[in-house]
Amino acid sequence: MAKCLNCKKQFKPLSGSKKLFCSLQCVGVHRRRQTRYTCLYCGAQFHKAQSVINPKFCSQKCYHAAQPKPAVERFWKLVNKNGPIPKHKPELGPCWIFGNGEHKWYHSLTDDNGSSIGAHRFSYELHNRKPIPNGMEPDHLCRNKPCVRPEHLELVTHLVNCRRQYKAVRTHCKNGHEFTPENTHIWHGKRGTARSCKQCQSENDARRYKQQKSKSLLDQLLPPT
Repeated sequence: MAKCLNCKKQFKPLSGSKKLFCSLQCVGVHRRRQTRYTCLYCGAQFHKAQSVINPKFCSQKCYHAAQPKPAVERFWKLVNKNGPIPKHKPELGPCWIFGNGEHKWYHSLTDDNGSSIGAHRFSYELHNRKPIPNGMEPDHLCRNKPCVRPEHLELVTHLVNCRRQYKAVRTHCKNGHEFTPENTHIWHGKRGTARSCKQCQSENDARRYKQQKSKSLLDQLLPPT
């Protein structure tokens, strides 16, 4: 008599064979017990049930908990209403920051249809209860891109949104010179209106004149070839 490794029952193996299991069912159960799987939700180790072909979760509770939540619920879970107050417009109040505020394109959300949408666009459509018309887009009045507060969003065209970029609200040039009426040169081109710093332009002209003058003196000192 032999003892089954699975059910521990005594059975009589065939003559000349070294059977370890009393039936094919015990063989399958023993193999499933030897193979352990990791739950995708809680990370626990578990054995595969006989009726499951490709196990991913250890229980029905983990399966339902891992299902995607509604977009509105996921949206409010990532919103922080204690954001900074815009310095140029403090009357707008604090911003509502979506996500961690580190990645450039972090403020995106997957809606209920599985499509990716900007969190600020989702917030505008959620609070106004209407889709954004074609050719229009919400502009951040607070100049804080992670902000999703509906009072900080204004629906404008793409051209107007581009003209309201960070350069339009800067008070100093890249070299630290203030944009005062006396130090600002406004010029009109084919692509619209722009401005430049007069002090930077004067310094660039003086530097260019000095380089040209030194080059002409060097040509006079060197013998002609």
